[in-house]
Amino acid sequence: MEFGAHPAVIHSAAKENPMDMFSLGHTFVLICVLAIAVLSVFPIFRIVSRTGHSGWWSLLAFIPGLNWIFVWVFAFVRWPAVDRQ
Repeated sequence: MEFGAHPAVIHSAAKENPMDMFSLGHTFVLICVLAIAVLSVFPIFRIVSRTGHSGWWSLLAFIPGLNWIFVWVFAFVRWPAVDRQ
């Protein structure tokens, strides 16, 4: 980078192809985020399934705000698995 170069000149290559800005580090972070998401939804899926509800309700854990409502609703709602016993 030249001293005194205009920022528009420096970043002109990034405007040509936006994928030039996507590096190996970004790929690693993306893989880590996806792994954490899968590893965190699996136990929630199992717990919700054991209560007798559809395990797909566990996807609400990823929606900010709704995840807290999800926990409180499942804490006080009647569980079909308990009713069957």
